[in-house]
Amino acid sequence: MKDAGGPDGMPVDVSTFPELGLRWVRASGTVSAADLSAASLSAFPPDGAGAQPLGFVDLRDATGFDLGFADVMQTRNRAQGATERHGLHVRVAIHAGSEVGFGLGRMYEQLLATVGIEAMVTYDRDEALRWLNLSRVPPALRG
Repeated sequence: MKDAGGPDGMPVDVSTFPELGLRWVRASGTVSAADLSAASLSAFPPDGAGAQPLGFVDLRDATGFDLGFADVMQTRNRAQGATERHGLHVRVAIHAGSEVGFGLGRMYEQLLATVGIEAMVTYDRDEALRWLNLSRVPPALRG
């Protein structure tokens, strides 16, 4: 189920697989602060509606990030608020496709750990999906 993001080609797209408790965030092209803000609102809704305990962030097609530290912290704070308000134990796997994506993923990994959210970043898509320990992998995530 598609939750946010525009038509194909938009920088960030968010889909949900509620039967697996999974939110899938895909980034492509250059990701801006506004793109990140929209995705984080979808992934961590203030009212908790549709909140999911697992996240798969796919950065393999992201070519750049027009983000500042404040933008990254805003996402971290939204995640913290959602997990505290709704009692979620969240795990996020980040699949990087470039050194820049890996660096951003590593920053999130460290920041999310400060609020009790487990995160890991890797270049290996299969490793990221295994780490989430899904009962099954939706076909859309296999590619």
